[in-house]
Amino acid sequence: MPAVLKEQQYVTYGPNGSVKRPIYEEGDEGWRPTFTSIPVISFKNLHGDQEARLALAKEVGAACRDIGFFYASETGVPDDLVEETFETMREFFRQPTEQKMEASWNQSPACRGYEPFEESKTALKTNLDLRESFCIGDDYLDEEQKFEGTIPAGTKAQNIWPQSFPALRPALYKYYDQVEPFARALLRIFALALELPEDAFESTYKFPIFGMRCLHYPPQPPEDGNLGLGAHTDASSFTLVCQEPGSGPALEVLNLNGHWISAPPIKGATFTINTGDFLEQVSNGRFVSTVHRVSNKTGDRRYSLPFFLAPDPDTEVAPLPAFVKEDGKAKFETINVGQHYVRRILAGRIFHPSAVWLKENQVPLNKWQYNWMQGLLPKTVEAI
Repeated sequence: MPAVLKEQQYVTYGPNGSVKRPIYEEGDEGWRPTFTSIPVISFKNLHGDQEARLALAKEVGAACRDIGFFYASETGVPDDLVEETFETMREFFRQPTEQKMEASWNQSPACRGYEPFEESKTALKTNLDLRESFCIGDDYLDEEQKFEGTIPAGTKAQNIWPQSFPALRPALYKYYDQVEPFARALLRIFALALELPEDAFESTYKFPIFGMRCLHYPPQPPEDGNLGLGAHTDASSFTLVCQEPGSGPALEVLNLNGHWISAPPIKGATFTINTGDFLEQVSNGRFVSTVHRVSNKTGDRRYSLPFFLAPDPDTEVAPLPAFVKEDGKAKFETINVGQHYVRRILAGRIFHPSAVWLKENQVPLNKWQYNWMQGLLPKTVEAI
């Protein structure tokens, strides 16, 4: 009797499910060695001497090349601050919907503020994401960010805050004051890991794009096929995810054989860190921007707090010449950071007024601009 051929199965992700990754088991033709767990890296020497920082960079570089994810322990971010921040988040999400909607993301040109359940989707072919969130990011007008340049005329506030829950703003900025310096120091480690000067990236991170998102995922029945957050890569240079300590597994990372590897919070690790699209591009693929998703089947509510960092919006990102020379070609096209960012944000937020206007007027993607996120969207198509 002839052998029965096994039908090839795939994992799909990307815009409209356009990317397919075959699922292989060991012994299948096409199977290849890949990661099955996420390493833990100590950051006690983040500010150590040159030798210590180079040793740290070697560990980080290996994780970014082979996996695109790692846990960060001994970060210097106080555990009690993390717990205080999560307690404030939990209290905010317990507020009545009408009070949370005082800061509706539809009021922000940058899609910041409160986003109710099932109003966006990250993987564009899936159902709407099953979570609610509150997001802040780079904003010339938030005094806590200490912007010192000239603010363009007509700029509107990107971050909006709920008037009935004033504790949220100071709590999030208290956390920001710890995580932002850590992220900037980590950027120097990434440069060392790529055998570049330690300050190689700093000229393009003067007032960088960042996003800090409080996330609440409700419990889902095991048989529920919906996702808290659909499969995607991050439109950032890197992301620091603070998962609620003691919570169950929900974050999953896709390996080369099409298997989802659990990345639960672990004791002693402040962050689960992943490299994003921009570091993959400048490194010409040496660092990988790994697909991940959130599937909360724990039976409990889940909270997390990712911090996304990307270059300044006017930065043109391209593979660095040394890597192109070594590889023989550029594997990625040059992209404008702000334009890439606004495409990703609005493509997944189909109910936002700006997204609706752009669709109704059929504005081509190559015309989209980051300053629209600052309230400078033209009033007419002709003005674009």
